[in-house]
Amino acid sequence: MSLAIKERLSIRFYKYFISYTILMMIILLILGSLLYGKLQDMLSDNVEEVSTSILSEVRNMTENRIKEMDRIALEIPHNTKFTPYLLANGGYDSYQMVRNIRSYAAGNSFVYDIALAYSYNEEVQILNSRGSYSLTDFLQRQYPSRMQGSDILQQQVISSQVPTMFPMTPLAPSDKTNEKSSIYVYPLPGSSSKAPRLVLFLIRDQQFVGMVKRVFNGYEGYSFLLDQDQTLLASTNLGSLNGNSEDLLDEIIHQSPEALSIIWDNQSLSLVRVTSENNGWTYILAMPQNQFLQEAKELKRMFMLTVFGIFAFGLFLSYSFARIQYRPWRKLASAIKPNEGMQKSIRADEYSLVTKAFDFLAHENSILNSHMKTRSRLLKEKYIHHLLQGEITRMKEIEHLLDSPSFLTVNPYYVVVIFKVDEYRLYEMKTRSHRELLIFGLINIVEEIIGEIGTGHCIELPNLRSVAAVININDSEDMKEVLPYQARKAIEVYEQYYNQSLTAGIGSLYDSLERVGLTLREADQAAQYRYYLGGGRVITYASVKDKVSRQYIYRKDIGDRLILSLKQANRSEMEQGVREIAASLLEQSVTPEKANEVWVNITTTVMNSLYEMNEDLMEFCQGDLRQLFEDDIEQLNEVELRLIDFYNKLCHFLENQRESKNTALLNQLIELVKQRYRENTISLDTIATEVSLSPSYVTRYFKDQTGYSLIQYIDMLRMEEAKKLLRTTNMKIADIIDQTGYVDGSNFRRKFRKKEGMTPVQYRKLSSIKE
Repeated sequence: MSLAIKERLSIRFYKYFISYTILMMIILLILGSLLYGKLQDMLSDNVEEVSTSILSEVRNMTENRIKEMDRIALEIPHNTKFTPYLLANGGYDSYQMVRNIRSYAAGNSFVYDIALAYSYNEEVQILNSRGSYSLTDFLQRQYPSRMQGSDILQQQVISSQVPTMFPMTPLAPSDKTNEKSSIYVYPLPGSSSKAPRLVLFLIRDQQFVGMVKRVFNGYEGYSFLLDQDQTLLASTNLGSLNGNSEDLLDEIIHQSPEALSIIWDNQSLSLVRVTSENNGWTYILAMPQNQFLQEAKELKRMFMLTVFGIFAFGLFLSYSFARIQYRPWRKLASAIKPNEGMQKSIRADEYSLVTKAFDFLAHENSILNSHMKTRSRLLKEKYIHHLLQGEITRMKEIEHLLDSPSFLTVNPYYVVVIFKVDEYRLYEMKTRSHRELLIFGLINIVEEIIGEIGTGHCIELPNLRSVAAVININDSEDMKEVLPYQARKAIEVYEQYYNQSLTAGIGSLYDSLERVGLTLREADQAAQYRYYLGGGRVITYASVKDKVSRQYIYRKDIGDRLILSLKQANRSEMEQGVREIAASLLEQSVTPEKANEVWVNITTTVMNSLYEMNEDLMEFCQGDLRQLFEDDIEQLNEVELRLIDFYNKLCHFLENQRESKNTALLNQLIELVKQRYRENTISLDTIATEVSLSPSYVTRYFKDQTGYSLIQYIDMLRMEEAKKLLRTTNMKIADIIDQTGYVDGSNFRRKFRKKEGMTPVQYRKLSSIKE
């Protein structure tokens, strides 16, 4: 078999080699085409770019020199060594000013000399680095001009009102250097033709040419500097170029401003023009284009050599990569023992053999891994369930099957944190897959946060509609703060990613694994107190421990007023009664189970009382009554709103069922009773006489409207007044009996005990204790 494999080794190798070669050629072709096109464009633009760059640099350097001369000119008037008095004084002061002028000239390599012109005895005097002269002597002796008459030049210099540069002109024939020079005149503030104050800068041609030559950096060409009137100020001719530069300038001026080239002296020149925004001067550059062709040829030759070299190197890399890529397949194929289904793969390619073998192994491994993970997770969850239920024996039976049976015994203390989903009805409305995703996300978040403080595991508890985290931690004082903080962190992260509110309950810490079930029950009891506190909170068992064993103290008077308000269909009194009951529950904070029992008992009492006065009521509200407490209610305010809505429906029904709508008569009877119930002589007959109706009609009408007979209502008002006096005054019982309209003391005590479950004296003592 190994011989057959060796005979087939080259198939895979040549596949790799050809693939790498084709890939290399495609990349080289694409990049070469792009680079060659870019090279052509670059060579085409190179002439203009170089010319523009050179001309811009010439302009910038020239303008910088001009700005430097302007700065010197403006600095001289502020120099105390150049005052008019010193200029006129002569002698040593003039000598000192000559030295200062020399220092200014020495500090600027572009300026050959600096002169200061001033009016003295109606003549213009010149002071420069060589001494003091009249303007005429200065121009004739120092800077004679062949192109202009000295008188004309003198007048132009004196009358300059703005900085002015005069054209480069040859020096006098006596000057053997045959250089050119130019004068830059800067009039100082207050200067006039009659009293000139000027600073003159002498610029030699060699300074200007040297500056331009440095910018050209070996290139040949012509450069011209023209002022705003298109007068030639300076020109340079660098390289071995023939022809008169002034004739070339005339030819360029006659060309269109948009012209980019010109034929001059049988050669093509590239043209570039730039006009300064500062002073309006025009800079012109003309460069032979053939000096760039040699560079273009050299670049193309280098490009072709580079492409050939890259191609050769690419072939070498393709061969090397093919060998490197092929070697592992060769080793793997020689190590595999093929079955019957793999024989064809060996004859075709090593890759097919290896991939089929790995696919088979991966499939087998995936199945095995999935089984192991599922089994491990299920065993852990089963272990935790037994632990939470307190089934220690059954828990130990499967302990040896766990991959890490000590995952809950690393630390000495245990606590359970339970997470309940708020608004569970909305949660149940989601699809099953969505609910599973929410629970999965919650478990992952909680287990990750558990890892920050200890070890543990999370499981879903469908019977408690929650997720419980069993945490194994070290006992410390900080844990009382750390656990609520970590639980709050889990709630916030979960709400951020899943938009679902949670309530967390935290049990007590225990040092025994057998008491994990107890801390679970404590955590569940703590979480149930969202009934009063609202959702999205972290509630510890320690904060509600004292409230768990409380018994609700029911105030019968509130229940009686609620029943009365319903019988009278008085919505505002009804809502007040429901809210008073809710407030008393919140104040006493009994367990939510006990609170629900209170609501059920109150509602049952109300319905029984109302049924006595209207038998059709049960049929009307049977459906609503059944649904009222069937759904789980998470919070007290939700119960309050449900009951108010339900009782409003009852009020509406009772209003529609009444025989009479004569509310004026009812109000008259109630007002009359409230005014006279303290009189022990009041009776049904006296009241009927007051309203001019028969006693039978009055009692039937009053009971129909309120659910109470008139005598029952009078007795109710008397009893409420008696309780009020017992609570708020120190009056004797006999005085209270007399003031509330009772005649017989024993009859009062009997009724009071029957209604309140205690004697008046006991009631007074209990009320004082509460206060």
